[in-house]
Formats: sequence, C-alpha cells, structure tokens
Amino acid sequence: MRSRNIRVSIRLNEKEKADLDRKVKLSGLSRNTFLQKLIAERKIFPIPPQPFFDILKELREMRLCCADLAWNARRNGYDAKPFFVYEKKLETMVSNIIQTMYDSKKEMEEKYGTINKS
Repeated sequence: MRSRNIRVSIRLNEKEKADLDRKVKLSGLSRNTFLQKLIAERKIFPIPPQPFFDILKELREMRLCCADLAWNARRNGYDAKPFFVYEKKLETMVSNIIQTMYDSKKEMEEKYGTINKS
C-alpha cells in the first residue's frame, strides 16, 4: 500500500497561485491529486460541464423506468417487448455517450489542449 507522508510546500506569486487555482478548478481534481498527476507527467483534461452528467443521469433513470415497466407488463401478462427494446436503446445510448467521451480525449486535446500542456 502506498503511503504519502512527505509534505512539500512551495512559494508562488499571486499570478502563479491564481493560475494554479484556475487549472485545478478546470480539472475537477483536488490540488493534491492535480499536482501528483502533474509530477507523474500524466495528461490532465478539463472535466465535462455539469449538464453532461445531468443528461447521463436522466438517461440512466429513463432506462431503469423502462426496465421496471417491462417487468411489470410481463408480470401482468402484457407484451413487454416494446419496453425491453426501448430500455436496450437507452442502455446503448448511455454506453455510446460514455465511450465517445473516452474516445474523444485525443480530439479534445487537439482542439482545446490539456490543462498541463504535456
């Protein structure tokens, strides 16, 4: 198990501190994690805007509602196939959105750059 028990303090001027704070906020990481990634020379990307996560949450909830409707319809003797089809479409949609997000990191880097310019 890794243990990080060494404390490092640095001195910055106001401009450097403001720049560090801005980049940390863009990354959505803690300052500690941000600096650890920077030291490890890992690329740091800005987090997607909050509406992205809100949309994913809504789509997941819709998928769960469809699955629930499908099981209730099936249990009560109705044709549940349309609900299962729609639930599968929503599941695929969520998976595709997430996969696109991961796949587009290179495109994001080319268009916007990374926070740390590595």
